[in-house]
Amino acid sequence: TNLFFHLIIPILSILTFILFEKNHTIKIKETLWGVLPMAVYSIFYIIYVLSHIENGAVPVEYDFYAFVKGGLWQIIIVIPLMYVLTYVISLTLWSFNRKK
Repeated sequence: TNLFFHLIIPILSILTFILFEKNHTIKIKETLWGVLPMAVYSIFYIIYVLSHIENGAVPVEYDFYAFVKGGLWQIIIVIPLMYVLTYVISLTLWSFNRKK
């Protein structure tokens, strides 16, 4: 199930958007909507990680991305970085869609 949920479905969604989406009216400011799923996911991920703290650290089995492997303070760096990277991906997909 992880293969489908984390690899196959996202790749198919990207290909569908780039190759088959005929509407080129998406404005660049609308690419910010691409960050919304990441924002929702990060809220649940942070709650999940923080709810499993043991002796000031998060066990490996609960930090499956290893974002807080070096300490909980890394959330302050990782989350904004992930928002920026997600927006860059959104802009990239937008530009590929417009160029096809």
